[in-house]
Amino acid sequence: MLISTLGLLTHFRPSSAPWVALGESALNLLLIMIWILLPIYALPNGVESGPVEVPYTVREVLVNGGLAGSFFLVGFYQAQRGILARFPWLGGRRAKSPRTR
Repeated sequence: MLISTLGLLTHFRPSSAPWVALGESALNLLLIMIWILLPIYALPNGVESGPVEVPYTVREVLVNGGLAGSFFLVGFYQAQRGILARFPWLGGRRAKSPRTR
């Protein structure tokens, strides 16, 4: 429901798209960190019951982290560029319209 609402918001108010993308990128990074860290934090509690395993392999972490991390970086920097384009005094450059190029 939240994702649909944010999609509609960016459709009807395109000026909010960079802010939504920035929030989505931050949420994506938070979810990746939780996915990796929660099983590691639970390890001390599982030691008492016998052998302990982490529920993912190094390969899964690298593939998922690499894919999601690259999308995070692309989304973050595109959103940052869109936000800074509105505030040139913060170091952003105004984006040229396609007709003036």
